[in-house]
Amino acid sequence: MKRRMAWFLAVVMAVSCLAGCAQQGAPSSSGSGQPQGNVSGGGDEGFTGTIKFGIGCPLTGTSASYGELMLLGANMAAEELNEAGGIQGMKVEIVAYDDKQDPNEAALVAQRFCDNEEIYAVISHGGSGLTMAAAPIYEEAKLTNMAPSSSASLVTEQGHQYLVRHVIREDRQAPQVIAFLANNMGCEKIAVIYANNDHGQGNLETSLEVAKELDLEVVATETYTPGTERDFSALLTKVKRANPDGIAIYADYAEGGMILGQAYQQGMTDIPWVGQSSLTYNTLIELAGVEALQNLYMTITFNPYSERPVVKSFMERFQAQRGEGEIPSEPCAFSYDIIKVYAQAIEAGAAKDNLALWIKNLVPGQEPFVAYDILLGDEVQWDSKGDVLPRGVDILKVSPEGRFVDTDLAVDVSGLDM
Repeated sequence: MKRRMAWFLAVVMAVSCLAGCAQQGAPSSSGSGQPQGNVSGGGDEGFTGTIKFGIGCPLTGTSASYGELMLLGANMAAEELNEAGGIQGMKVEIVAYDDKQDPNEAALVAQRFCDNEEIYAVISHGGSGLTMAAAPIYEEAKLTNMAPSSSASLVTEQGHQYLVRHVIREDRQAPQVIAFLANNMGCEKIAVIYANNDHGQGNLETSLEVAKELDLEVVATETYTPGTERDFSALLTKVKRANPDGIAIYADYAEGGMILGQAYQQGMTDIPWVGQSSLTYNTLIELAGVEALQNLYMTITFNPYSERPVVKSFMERFQAQRGEGEIPSEPCAFSYDIIKVYAQAIEAGAAKDNLALWIKNLVPGQEPFVAYDILLGDEVQWDSKGDVLPRGVDILKVSPEGRFVDTDLAVDVSGLDM
């Protein structure tokens, strides 16, 4: 009996140990809990230390795929840097926390990064509302945070010195959506469908201004609340009744897919629809169906079909992990870029306490900072607010085979002051 009891206790202790070890290594589902991912890029041999960058992104919930791609981009950059010897001999490590695509969680994540003295800088969150909720916390701690997808104009209008963004602000993107409808597609009266959030409202305001510049009539503006609606029939009925000859849609891939799928059922997709890079996820195609997307055009600032060597190399690595034919989202590509920008700035002389200022060229006596050979472009610079200087866009479509494809179209910006 004693032997059986001793054997039983030994098994229980062994199982408990294994469970505890597995728990320590497993990702946490808590946004303010344990790190979600670390990158070592191999062993520590040859490195003089470690430099850690944080990333706040959604890793659970309905936006998990969005965050997973952001994290993948950061990880890919870290791996490449480590293969080349790291940053000033230090191994690059990525520490990720789940912000659950929620502004309150983003603030908690920001505080955790700021409380961790080992975090050198952060990739800050996957949406304008989240970035703005977290920015004051990073600012107080003087921790550089760079946003890969927060395009609302307000993001860089708050005077935060330690905030930079690596995406074209919406008041420089929306004009190209409207110009494409007017000048490339020949539309004369359009409707605008937009998300009822900072990003969508900013795009609407800019679209109305640009439409006026181009003598384009806006016959309908309809909005929806992200994350709460699945039936868009009433919204679409109002748009259809206005009889536009083109539609601008400012939505993400989830609601965008549902809206376009339901629009197809109402016979509304025989006119051009134009959206932005937030639609360029395979989930859009799954939700809408290929037939619904044949007149959809999407403006993008990262072109995965570019022949530039840095893009081709990135795409080879990305598709080796995600599968041939898979296309990275802009937040994925720009999270990759941000790590590379941080590395170039540090190699050029930036320190932890002035990294954002260095990128903005605000450090007295510094050489002008330009990021070279990144996915956004061969040479990229930022203004004193932290915005990428104006750049053009490319246009993607969905092929009849159900893949995103390049169109080789250029937006005709005639009539615009850009």
